[in-house]
Amino acid sequence: MKTVGKAPRVRRKRGTGSVYRRADGYWIGEATIAAKRRRVTAKTEELAGLRLDELLRRAGEMPAADWDGKTVGSWLRYWLRQSVVRPVTRFGYTSISENHLIPTLGHVRLTELKPSHVRGLLASIERKGLSVNTRRNVRNCLSAALELAREDDLIAVNPARVKIPDNKGGYRSNVVASRKRIETILDAIRYHRYAVIYATLLYTGMRIGEALALEWSDIDWEFHRLTIRRTLTREPLKDNPRRTRKVFGPPKNGRPRVIPISPQLIGRFHGWNDAEVARLGLAKRTHLKSGLLFPSERDPRMPVDPSHVLHSFQAALARESITGADGGPMRLHECRHLYATYQLGQGTEVATVARLLGHSTPTTTMRFYAGVTQDADVVAAEAVTFFEPSHQAIASQKAVAARRKRERDGTRTPTTPPKLTPQKGRRAPILSVGDVLH
Repeated sequence: MKTVGKAPRVRRKRGTGSVYRRADGYWIGEATIAAKRRRVTAKTEELAGLRLDELLRRAGEMPAADWDGKTVGSWLRYWLRQSVVRPVTRFGYTSISENHLIPTLGHVRLTELKPSHVRGLLASIERKGLSVNTRRNVRNCLSAALELAREDDLIAVNPARVKIPDNKGGYRSNVVASRKRIETILDAIRYHRYAVIYATLLYTGMRIGEALALEWSDIDWEFHRLTIRRTLTREPLKDNPRRTRKVFGPPKNGRPRVIPISPQLIGRFHGWNDAEVARLGLAKRTHLKSGLLFPSERDPRMPVDPSHVLHSFQAALARESITGADGGPMRLHECRHLYATYQLGQGTEVATVARLLGHSTPTTTMRFYAGVTQDADVVAAEAVTFFEPSHQAIASQKAVAARRKRERDGTRTPTTPPKLTPQKGRRAPILSVGDVLH
Protein backbone atom coordinates (compact mmCIF):
# COMPACT_ATOMS: atom_id res chain seq x y z
CA MET A 1 0.00 0.00 0.00
CA LYS A 2 1.44 3.37 -1.01
CA THR A 3 1.65 5.94 1.72
CA VAL A 4 1.18 9.62 1.11
CA GLY A 5 3.88 11.83 2.69
CA LYS A 6 3.53 15.36 3.98
CA ALA A 7 3.51 18.14 1.43
CA PRO A 8 6.81 20.07 1.37
CA ARG A 9 6.76 23.46 3.09
CA VAL A 10 6.86 26.49 0.85
CA ARG A 11 9.90 28.65 1.60
CA ARG A 12 9.17 32.34 2.09
CA LYS A 13 10.84 34.96 -0.10
CA ARG A 14 14.04 36.50 1.10
CA GLY A 15 13.55 39.56 3.28
CA THR A 16 10.01 38.60 4.35
CA GLY A 17 10.95 36.92 7.63
CA SER A 18 10.48 33.30 8.62
CA VAL A 19 7.70 31.06 9.98
CA TYR A 20 8.44 28.14 12.29
CA ARG A 21 6.64 25.88 14.75
CA ARG A 22 7.20 26.25 18.45
CA ALA A 23 7.47 23.32 20.87
CA ASP A 24 3.94 23.92 22.20
CA GLY A 25 2.46 23.53 18.70
CA TYR A 26 1.88 27.20 17.89
CA TRP A 27 3.34 28.75 14.73
CA ILE A 28 5.57 31.82 15.04
CA GLY A 29 6.15 34.42 12.33
CA GLU A 30 9.31 36.44 12.89
CA ALA A 31 10.93 39.36 11.02
CA THR A 32 13.25 42.30 11.64
CA ILE A 33 11.45 45.65 11.71
CA ALA A 34 13.29 48.87 12.57
CA ALA A 35 16.35 46.86 13.67
CA LYS A 36 14.24 44.82 16.14
CA ARG A 37 12.89 41.30 15.94
CA ARG A 38 9.06 41.25 15.87
CA ARG A 39 6.89 38.12 16.23
CA VAL A 40 3.31 37.05 15.60
CA THR A 41 1.61 33.87 16.84
CA ALA A 42 -1.06 31.68 15.21
CA LYS A 43 -2.44 28.14 15.43
CA THR A 44 -1.64 27.31 11.79
CA GLU A 45 1.31 27.97 9.53
CA GLU A 46 -0.83 29.69 6.91
CA LEU A 47 -2.38 32.06 9.44
CA ALA A 48 1.04 32.91 10.92
CA GLY A 49 2.32 33.78 7.43
CA LEU A 50 -0.67 36.01 6.74
CA ARG A 51 -0.28 37.82 10.04
CA LEU A 52 3.43 38.31 9.41
CA ASP A 53 2.75 39.76 5.95
CA GLU A 54 0.21 42.15 7.45
CA LEU A 55 2.70 43.23 10.11
CA LEU A 56 5.34 43.91 7.46
CA ARG A 57 2.90 45.85 5.31
CA ARG A 58 1.82 48.06 8.21
CA ALA A 59 5.44 48.81 9.08
CA GLY A 60 6.38 49.43 5.46
CA GLU A 61 9.06 46.74 5.65
CA MET A 62 8.05 44.62 2.66
CA PRO A 63 11.00 44.28 0.28
CA ALA A 64 11.10 47.03 -2.29
CA ALA A 65 11.40 46.45 -6.00
CA ASP A 66 15.14 47.17 -5.84
CA TRP A 67 15.73 44.10 -3.67
CA ASP A 68 15.80 41.25 -6.15
CA GLY A 69 16.96 38.66 -3.64
CA LYS A 70 20.27 38.20 -5.44
CA THR A 71 22.93 40.91 -5.63
CA VAL A 72 24.84 42.89 -3.05
CA GLY A 73 23.85 46.18 -4.69
CA SER A 74 20.13 45.53 -4.37
CA TRP A 75 20.55 44.49 -0.74
CA LEU A 76 22.52 47.66 0.06
CA ARG A 77 19.77 49.87 -1.35
CA TYR A 78 17.13 47.95 0.58
CA TRP A 79 19.20 48.19 3.78
CA LEU A 80 19.65 51.94 3.34
CA ARG A 81 15.90 52.39 2.89
CA GLN A 82 14.92 50.63 6.08
CA SER A 83 17.90 51.23 8.42
CA VAL A 84 17.24 53.32 11.53
CA VAL A 85 20.16 55.76 11.88
CA ARG A 86 20.67 59.49 12.19
CA PRO A 87 20.10 61.46 8.96
CA VAL A 88 23.73 62.51 8.72
CA THR A 89 24.81 58.88 9.21
CA ARG A 90 22.39 57.74 6.51
CA PHE A 91 23.83 60.37 4.17
CA GLY A 92 27.33 59.04 4.82
CA TYR A 93 26.25 55.40 4.30
CA THR A 94 24.54 56.35 1.04
CA SER A 95 27.63 58.17 -0.21
CA ILE A 96 29.88 55.19 0.64
CA SER A 97 27.50 52.72 -0.99
CA GLU A 98 27.07 54.65 -4.21
CA ASN A 99 30.73 55.67 -4.60
CA HIS A 100 32.60 52.57 -3.41
CA LEU A 101 30.48 49.51 -2.65
CA ILE A 102 27.91 49.27 -5.44
CA PRO A 103 30.30 50.08 -8.35
CA THR A 104 32.71 47.36 -7.17
CA LEU A 105 30.63 44.69 -5.43
CA GLY A 106 27.09 45.53 -6.56
CA HIS A 107 27.01 42.76 -9.22
CA VAL A 108 28.15 39.98 -6.84
CA ARG A 109 25.46 37.63 -5.56
CA LEU A 110 24.85 38.16 -1.86
CA THR A 111 25.28 34.47 -1.05
CA GLU A 112 28.56 34.29 -3.00
CA LEU A 113 30.26 37.29 -1.42
CA LYS A 114 33.55 36.25 0.24
CA PRO A 115 36.19 38.00 2.37
CA SER A 116 38.49 37.99 -0.65
CA HIS A 117 36.05 40.31 -2.46
CA VAL A 118 36.15 42.72 0.50
CA ARG A 119 39.95 42.63 0.67
CA GLY A 120 40.13 43.38 -3.06
CA LEU A 121 37.82 46.37 -2.56
CA LEU A 122 39.96 47.74 0.29
CA ALA A 123 43.13 47.21 -1.76
CA SER A 124 41.66 49.19 -4.67
CA ILE A 125 40.75 52.04 -2.31
CA GLU A 126 44.32 52.05 -0.98
CA ARG A 127 45.74 52.18 -4.52
CA LYS A 128 43.69 55.30 -5.13
CA GLY A 129 45.65 56.98 -2.34
CA LEU A 130 42.74 57.24 0.11
CA SER A 131 43.39 57.17 3.85
CA VAL A 132 43.04 54.36 6.36
CA ASN A 133 39.98 56.11 7.78
CA THR A 134 38.22 55.88 4.40
CA ARG A 135 38.94 52.16 4.15
CA ARG A 136 37.72 51.62 7.68
CA ASN A 137 34.49 53.54 7.03
CA VAL A 138 33.81 51.53 3.85
CA ARG A 139 34.43 48.27 5.69
CA ASN A 140 32.17 49.29 8.60
CA CYS A 141 29.32 50.33 6.29
CA LEU A 142 29.42 47.04 4.40
CA SER A 143 29.70 45.08 7.64
CA ALA A 144 26.61 46.77 9.10
CA ALA A 145 24.57 45.95 5.99
CA LEU A 146 25.71 42.32 5.89
CA GLU A 147 25.12 41.86 9.60
CA LEU A 148 21.42 42.51 9.05
CA ALA A 149 21.44 39.99 6.20
CA ARG A 150 23.03 37.44 8.53
CA GLU A 151 20.37 38.07 11.18
CA ASP A 152 17.68 37.45 8.54
CA ASP A 153 19.35 34.12 7.65
CA LEU A 154 20.17 35.32 4.14
CA ILE A 155 23.86 34.52 4.67
CA ALA A 156 25.60 32.24 7.16
CA VAL A 157 28.51 34.54 8.11
CA ASN A 158 29.45 38.17 7.67
CA PRO A 159 32.29 38.27 5.09
CA ALA A 160 33.08 41.92 5.81
CA ARG A 161 34.72 41.14 9.15
CA VAL A 162 38.25 41.52 7.82
CA LYS A 163 41.21 43.37 9.29
CA ILE A 164 42.54 46.52 7.69
CA PRO A 165 46.35 46.54 7.49
CA ASP A 166 47.98 49.78 8.51
CA ASN A 167 51.22 50.65 6.71
CA LYS A 168 52.35 52.62 9.75
CA GLY A 169 52.66 49.42 11.77
CA GLY A 170 49.71 50.02 14.07
CA TYR A 171 47.06 52.51 14.96
CA ARG A 172 48.13 56.12 14.99
CA SER A 173 48.51 58.69 17.71
CA ASN A 174 47.77 62.00 16.02
CA VAL A 175 49.29 64.43 18.51
CA VAL A 176 52.27 64.11 20.81
CA ALA A 177 50.88 65.90 23.83
CA SER A 178 52.92 67.79 26.36
CA ARG A 179 52.16 70.23 29.10
CA LYS A 180 54.25 72.89 27.38
CA ARG A 181 52.29 72.57 24.11
CA ILE A 182 48.92 72.90 25.86
CA GLU A 183 50.13 75.93 27.82
CA THR A 184 51.42 77.49 24.59
CA ILE A 185 48.00 77.16 22.96
CA LEU A 186 46.23 78.55 26.02
CA ASP A 187 48.60 81.50 26.04
CA ALA A 188 47.97 82.16 22.33
CA ILE A 189 44.18 82.37 22.80
CA ARG A 190 44.27 84.06 26.21
CA TYR A 191 42.55 87.26 25.06
CA HIS A 192 40.52 85.74 22.23
CA ARG A 193 36.77 86.23 22.11
CA TYR A 194 36.17 82.47 22.14
CA ALA A 195 38.95 81.65 24.60
CA VAL A 196 36.46 79.90 26.91
CA ILE A 197 35.36 77.56 24.10
CA TYR A 198 38.94 76.61 23.26
CA ALA A 199 39.81 76.15 26.94
CA THR A 200 36.77 73.90 27.37
CA LEU A 201 38.04 71.65 24.58
CA LEU A 202 41.54 71.48 26.06
CA TYR A 203 40.43 70.99 29.67
CA THR A 204 37.76 68.33 28.98
CA GLY A 205 38.55 66.68 25.64
CA MET A 206 35.00 67.23 24.39
CA ARG A 207 34.08 67.27 20.73
CA ILE A 208 33.32 70.71 19.33
CA GLY A 209 29.68 69.73 18.72
CA GLU A 210 29.30 68.67 22.36
CA ALA A 211 30.84 71.90 23.63
CA LEU A 212 28.62 74.13 21.50
CA ALA A 213 25.50 72.24 22.62
CA LEU A 214 26.17 72.88 26.33
CA GLU A 215 23.66 74.81 28.42
CA TRP A 216 24.13 76.69 31.67
CA SER A 217 22.07 74.04 33.45
CA ASP A 218 24.64 71.40 32.47
CA ILE A 219 27.24 72.92 34.85
CA ASP A 220 27.34 71.63 38.42
CA TRP A 221 28.95 74.60 40.19
CA GLU A 222 29.09 72.90 43.58
CA PHE A 223 30.73 69.60 42.66
CA HIS A 224 32.64 70.88 39.58
CA ARG A 225 31.01 68.55 37.09
CA LEU A 226 29.72 68.90 33.54
CA THR A 227 26.92 66.85 31.98
CA ILE A 228 27.08 66.19 28.25
CA ARG A 229 23.50 65.47 27.15
CA ARG A 230 23.53 66.29 23.43
CA THR A 231 25.68 67.42 20.54
CA LEU A 232 25.42 69.82 17.61
CA THR A 233 25.25 67.90 14.36
CA ARG A 234 24.08 68.38 10.79
CA GLU A 235 21.35 66.67 8.80
CA PRO A 236 20.86 66.82 5.03
CA LEU A 237 17.92 68.75 3.64
CA LYS A 238 15.19 66.70 1.98
CA ASP A 239 15.07 68.83 -1.15
CA ASN A 240 18.87 68.90 -1.54
CA PRO A 241 20.75 66.13 0.32
CA ARG A 242 24.09 67.80 -0.34
CA ARG A 243 23.06 70.77 1.78
CA THR A 244 22.76 70.44 5.55
CA ARG A 245 21.37 72.31 8.51
CA LYS A 246 22.50 72.43 12.15
CA VAL A 247 20.37 70.46 14.63
CA PHE A 248 20.77 69.17 18.18
CA GLY A 249 20.92 65.42 18.68
CA PRO A 250 22.09 62.81 21.18
CA PRO A 251 25.81 62.29 21.80
CA LYS A 252 27.79 60.13 19.43
CA ASN A 253 27.39 56.90 21.42
CA GLY A 254 23.77 57.72 22.31
CA ARG A 255 24.39 58.02 26.07
CA PRO A 256 24.92 61.17 28.17
CA ARG A 257 27.99 61.30 30.39
CA VAL A 258 29.18 63.29 33.38
CA ILE A 259 32.80 64.46 33.51
CA PRO A 260 34.68 66.34 36.25
CA ILE A 261 36.13 69.75 35.44
CA SER A 262 39.02 71.60 37.01
CA PRO A 263 38.72 74.71 39.21
CA GLN A 264 40.51 76.68 36.47
CA LEU A 265 37.73 75.92 34.00
CA ILE A 266 35.09 76.76 36.61
CA GLY A 267 36.78 80.14 37.00
CA ARG A 268 36.64 80.68 33.24
CA PHE A 269 32.92 79.84 33.26
CA HIS A 270 32.34 82.45 35.99
CA GLY A 271 34.13 85.05 33.88
CA TRP A 272 32.11 84.03 30.82
CA ASN A 273 28.91 84.37 32.87
CA ASP A 274 29.84 87.95 33.81
CA ALA A 275 30.63 88.77 30.16
CA GLU A 276 27.28 87.38 28.97
CA VAL A 277 25.42 89.29 31.70
CA ALA A 278 27.09 92.52 30.56
CA ARG A 279 26.35 91.76 26.90
CA LEU A 280 22.67 91.09 27.62
CA GLY A 281 22.36 94.22 29.80
CA LEU A 282 21.32 92.32 32.92
CA ALA A 283 21.99 93.31 36.50
CA LYS A 284 25.47 92.64 37.80
CA ARG A 285 26.10 89.38 39.70
CA THR A 286 23.24 87.72 37.84
CA HIS A 287 23.79 83.97 37.64
CA LEU A 288 22.55 82.54 34.33
CA LYS A 289 20.72 79.24 34.80
CA SER A 290 19.17 78.54 31.40
CA GLY A 291 19.94 78.92 27.73
CA LEU A 292 22.94 77.96 25.65
CA LEU A 293 26.37 78.39 27.16
CA PHE A 294 27.80 79.71 23.87
CA PRO A 295 24.85 81.27 22.00
CA SER A 296 24.94 83.08 18.70
CA GLU A 297 24.42 86.82 18.78
CA ARG A 298 22.04 86.64 15.82
CA ASP A 299 19.91 83.76 17.10
CA PRO A 300 20.23 82.94 20.84
CA ARG A 301 18.44 79.63 20.23
CA MET A 302 21.40 78.40 18.18
CA PRO A 303 25.07 78.27 19.20
CA VAL A 304 28.02 80.00 17.62
CA ASP A 305 28.73 78.77 14.11
CA PRO A 306 31.34 75.95 14.29
CA SER A 307 33.06 77.13 11.10
CA HIS A 308 33.54 80.62 12.53
CA VAL A 309 34.95 79.14 15.75
CA LEU A 310 37.39 77.00 13.75
CA HIS A 311 38.64 79.80 11.49
CA SER A 312 39.14 82.16 14.44
CA PHE A 313 41.08 79.43 16.26
CA GLN A 314 43.39 78.81 13.31
CA ALA A 315 43.96 82.52 12.76
CA ALA A 316 44.93 83.04 16.41
CA LEU A 317 47.41 80.16 16.36
CA ALA A 318 48.85 81.21 13.00
CA ARG A 319 49.87 84.55 14.51
CA GLU A 320 51.95 82.62 17.05
CA SER A 321 53.32 80.19 14.39
CA ILE A 322 51.55 77.21 15.99
CA THR A 323 50.68 74.46 13.52
CA GLY A 324 48.85 71.17 13.72
CA ALA A 325 50.23 67.65 13.92
CA ASP A 326 50.56 67.40 10.13
CA GLY A 327 52.25 70.78 9.77
CA GLY A 328 49.12 72.52 8.50
CA PRO A 329 46.54 74.61 10.36
CA MET A 330 45.55 73.03 13.66
CA ARG A 331 42.06 71.52 13.82
CA LEU A 332 39.76 71.86 16.82
CA HIS A 333 39.61 68.08 17.14
CA GLU A 334 43.34 68.05 17.91
CA CYS A 335 42.49 69.64 21.27
CA ARG A 336 40.72 66.37 22.07
CA HIS A 337 43.82 64.41 21.08
CA LEU A 338 46.00 66.67 23.21
CA TYR A 339 43.77 66.10 26.23
CA ALA A 340 43.71 62.31 25.78
CA THR A 341 47.42 61.88 25.17
CA TYR A 342 48.28 64.15 28.09
CA GLN A 343 46.02 62.12 30.40
CA LEU A 344 47.55 58.84 29.24
CA GLY A 345 51.05 60.29 29.55
CA GLN A 346 50.33 61.19 33.17
CA GLY A 347 49.48 57.56 33.92
CA THR A 348 45.67 57.74 33.85
CA GLU A 349 44.10 54.34 33.18
CA VAL A 350 42.83 53.70 29.66
CA ALA A 351 39.34 52.80 30.95
CA THR A 352 39.10 56.14 32.76
CA VAL A 353 40.21 58.10 29.69
CA ALA A 354 37.66 56.18 27.59
CA ARG A 355 34.85 57.22 29.94
CA LEU A 356 35.96 60.86 29.93
CA LEU A 357 36.15 60.94 26.13
CA GLY A 358 32.82 59.15 25.67
CA HIS A 359 34.27 56.17 23.80
CA SER A 360 32.02 53.12 23.71
CA THR A 361 34.88 50.80 24.79
CA PRO A 362 38.51 51.24 25.88
CA THR A 363 39.43 49.44 22.64
CA THR A 364 38.56 52.62 20.73
CA THR A 365 40.90 54.62 22.96
CA MET A 366 43.68 52.07 22.44
CA ARG A 367 43.17 52.22 18.67
CA PHE A 368 43.74 55.97 18.50
CA TYR A 369 46.35 56.36 21.22
CA ALA A 370 48.30 53.10 21.06
CA GLY A 371 51.59 54.97 20.73
CA VAL A 372 51.09 56.76 24.05
CA THR A 373 50.06 53.59 25.88
CA GLN A 374 53.04 51.72 24.44
CA ASP A 375 55.39 54.34 25.89
CA ALA A 376 53.62 53.97 29.24
CA ASP A 377 54.07 50.18 29.04
CA VAL A 378 57.84 50.60 28.60
CA VAL A 379 58.04 52.91 31.62
CA ALA A 380 55.99 50.46 33.69
CA ALA A 381 58.18 47.54 32.66
CA GLU A 382 61.33 49.42 33.65
CA ALA A 383 59.78 50.42 36.98
CA VAL A 384 59.19 46.77 37.88
CA THR A 385 62.97 46.16 38.08
CA PHE A 386 63.18 48.42 41.15
CA PHE A 387 61.10 45.90 43.09
CA GLU A 388 63.37 42.94 42.30
CA PRO A 389 65.25 42.05 45.56
CA SER A 390 68.94 41.25 45.56
CA HIS A 391 70.39 37.96 46.81
CA GLN A 392 71.50 39.67 50.00
CA ALA A 393 67.99 41.01 50.61
CA ILE A 394 66.50 37.55 50.04
CA ALA A 395 68.93 35.97 52.56
CA SER A 396 68.14 38.68 55.09
CA GLN A 397 64.39 38.15 54.66
CA LYS A 398 64.84 34.38 55.20
CA ALA A 399 66.86 34.99 58.39
CA VAL A 400 64.21 37.36 59.76
CA ALA A 401 61.45 34.88 58.94
CA ALA A 402 63.30 32.05 60.69
CA ARG A 403 63.87 34.15 63.83
CA ARG A 404 60.18 35.12 63.99
CA LYS A 405 59.19 31.47 63.59
CA ARG A 406 61.39 30.47 66.55
CA GLU A 407 59.86 33.24 68.64
CA ARG A 408 56.33 32.05 67.81
CA ASP A 409 57.22 28.46 68.63
CA GLY A 410 58.85 29.48 71.95
CA THR A 411 62.09 27.68 71.15
CA ARG A 412 65.55 29.02 71.73
CA THR A 413 68.66 28.02 69.89
CA PRO A 414 71.09 26.45 72.41
CA THR A 415 74.41 28.16 72.73
CA THR A 416 77.36 25.87 71.93
CA PRO A 417 80.25 26.34 74.39
CA PRO A 418 83.56 27.15 72.82
CA LYS A 419 85.82 24.18 72.14
CA LEU A 420 88.96 24.34 74.24
CA THR A 421 92.21 22.89 72.91
CA PRO A 422 94.86 22.36 75.60
CA GLN A 423 98.25 23.71 74.70
CA LYS A 424 101.47 21.78 75.15
CA GLY A 425 103.38 22.44 78.32
CA ARG A 426 100.48 24.35 79.86
CA ARG A 427 97.43 23.28 81.75
CA ALA A 428 94.02 24.12 80.31
CA PRO A 429 92.34 27.00 82.14
CA ILE A 430 89.42 26.22 84.37
CA LEU A 431 86.25 28.05 83.20
CA SER A 432 83.31 28.86 85.37
CA VAL A 433 79.62 28.51 84.41
CA GLY A 434 79.35 32.22 83.88
CA ASP A 435 82.23 32.16 81.44
CA VAL A 436 80.53 29.47 79.38
CA LEU A 437 77.17 31.24 79.21
CA HIS A 438 78.78 34.46 78.22
